[in-house]
Amino acid sequence: MSRQYYKERRFTMNELLPTRLCDLEPISGNRNTFGETVFVNPYSMLRFREKLKVACDLVRQTMLVCNIPNPKNDVEKLTGDSYTACCALVEYLKMNNLGHDQVVCFARKSPYEADSTSTTHFIVLASDENGEQFQIDPSPYVGYKCGKVEPINEKWYCEYVNVQGELKSALEIIRTDIYEIFSSDKIAYNLVTAKVNYARRAVEKFPILRGYLLFIRRISNSQSTFEEEENIENENLKIALKRLAEDICELTKMQSSKENLEAQLELMQTISSEKIKYGLEYEKMVYIDNEKFRMSELTPRFFYERKLNLAMLKSSAFFIGKENQFKTMLAGRHYVTGGYMVNLGESNNYGFSKMEVFHPDGYKYIREMNGPNYVFLINDKAGEILHRKRKIRKEYSFNYEGRNFVWYDGRNIEWRPIAMNLVHSSDNSVETCCNYQCAYPNRQLMTRFMYPNLKLLY
Repeated sequence: MSRQYYKERRFTMNELLPTRLCDLEPISGNRNTFGETVFVNPYSMLRFREKLKVACDLVRQTMLVCNIPNPKNDVEKLTGDSYTACCALVEYLKMNNLGHDQVVCFARKSPYEADSTSTTHFIVLASDENGEQFQIDPSPYVGYKCGKVEPINEKWYCEYVNVQGELKSALEIIRTDIYEIFSSDKIAYNLVTAKVNYARRAVEKFPILRGYLLFIRRISNSQSTFEEEENIENENLKIALKRLAEDICELTKMQSSKENLEAQLELMQTISSEKIKYGLEYEKMVYIDNEKFRMSELTPRFFYERKLNLAMLKSSAFFIGKENQFKTMLAGRHYVTGGYMVNLGESNNYGFSKMEVFHPDGYKYIREMNGPNYVFLINDKAGEILHRKRKIRKEYSFNYEGRNFVWYDGRNIEWRPIAMNLVHSSDNSVETCCNYQCAYPNRQLMTRFMYPNLKLLY
């Protein structure tokens, strides 16, 4: 049960992303977890916006989240924040000759924020051959417009500022200063003061950098920053509460009429993220490898680099009392971590069953999964776990075929091996991430509506 990791080196962007978008194959059909993305037809048949979405999906899921990254190699190693992801996407779009005038922009003042708000968030703008401009957000987070691609005629934010020239130079100096202050065990007070003063002077010339001035002051423990940020937060809260009330009403209507599941997910995630900002909801945390992580910041890349694939004990395994035996069999003497219990069939918490975000065919098996399920991670190759999964199903799931039982909901149910096949495992790191997060769809970065990076396979 020794723990296996990849070597300490981080993979590079060129190693992790598919080189040529035009060589990728479409995925369609309800048999595949990712059969309902925008990429269900050959690449040549996709609209420009759909091609942008594929590129955005690939970059976003291949990031490792780091809120204070090393600016020297964050883009190359796809390890960073919103700015890192945007720079990587622009590079990726240019590499694939996709669009024109691709630029990274500061994005300030969403509909949930007051006029006084500052920002450290970015998006990408790109135009098609006819000059139509699109806004793209590849940020590796869950929240307002993250992962979206839309025409710019309805701007997501009130202010966009292109990152170029002197502004870009100043931004990258400040980002480097923030990293050096944060990563240094001991740094001279006068050096910290000099870095803060540089940021202050930069803001005088480029006001859009104010969010970074607040950031560098914060990690320098400046009391004046805390007071200023508290004032901004209070102003934002007033705006956010009004907008959230409208959003919650809209989401309730969508859920009652069973409207577009993907649109429900987007709105639900936005509501959740805004609530978390103001302490109105708590971030879901998980323990993996004895470390604590935000559920919303887990990406397929995270599982790929840690050599972890998902397995699950279904309600049917618990029903016959063999959950512990099957867990041992699935693990096969390999290291296990990150386990949690979930009812994938219930629909009270989110207005729809989690099975609907688990798989395109999930709606067919809601009742069979309406009971205890246990999701966990195994430090082994997906193909090896698949072999052990099939062995369990072959030896046990058909033993009860056609028999009737009183199920967890108190009603009779007929045992159908296709629906009550005891255990599940993921095919790759992308499906691992999607399945692992689906119990908390409001914090799910990797949804089944994103085109998967199948290079992330362990």
